Amino acid sequence: METEFKPIPVATAERVAAEHGCRQVILMAWDGKATHVVTWGFSREDAQQAADGGNRFKMAMNWPEELCRSVPELAKKHSMTVLNTALCIADESARSDIECNAKWIPHPDGDVVYDLRFPMITGATDAAQNAHAVSTATRAAKYIEQRGDVFPWRMVHVDGAPHLVRFVDKET
Repeated sequence: METEFKPIPVATAERVAAEHGCRQVILMAWDGKATHVVTWGFSREDAQQAADGGNRFKMAMNWPEELCRSVPELAKKHSMTVLNTALCIADESARSDIECNAKWIPHPDGDVVYDLRFPMITGATDAAQNAHAVSTATRAAKYIEQRGDVFPWRMVHVDGAPHLVRFVDKET
């Protein structure tokens, strides 16, 4: 009687590591029809090295290429943590990127308007620095627009001009 293969959980590889004092484990199994590979690593680096080793075993056994690019869950979780941190930093700095890099001009109602076409510091002799300031402010404005209504303030275009923006607090 033939038994049906059940995928080997990563916890099994982790248990093998604990029982035998290993930092990395690569398990290979044969169910009579196909080979199976599961990996585990103690740290993010160990997990990545074990996954790389498992991928090499799969390549040596002529697995399809798309199955030879496994990424450990620890690395995926780390990547998501990094992305979430980057999103928080971008959210917190986008407005100040405009305020610090775009030329500001007074608006008749007393607000400050930022002109995304010009750098904050006019007359600077470094063209590359000016271009970088304009690029930073423009990119920040695009980011704010793409993020939508997530900030406690709104960026609005002044007089229908795409290069003139100002910030207004949301109504409470």
